[in-house]
Amino acid sequence: MDIRKSGVNEKRHSKKDIETYGLVERAFTSSKIQLFDKLEAFPRFTTKRSIARFLCKYEIFKKIVNINGVIIECGVFNGGGIYMGSVVEHF
Repeated sequence: MDIRKSGVNEKRHSKKDIETYGLVERAFTSSKIQLFDKLEAFPRFTTKRSIARFLCKYEIFKKIVNINGVIIECGVFNGGGIYMGSVVEHF
């Protein structure tokens, strides 16, 4: 796993974190199921930290969804910001 491309920072992530991310990546790439099915089963292919982050952002999104105006988010890393809350809300 190339940690520079994935956003993992050796100063903020332990060796165990980095090892876990590598195992998750290998599980995802070696799985024989279709890409869409992998994405639908995302908890199977992610860490507890990632799921917690997703749920926190969704809770923030729920607080602002009924406010008039436009939500603009700048500078997200790999599109993983509040936008994902709006995707979930539409389903």
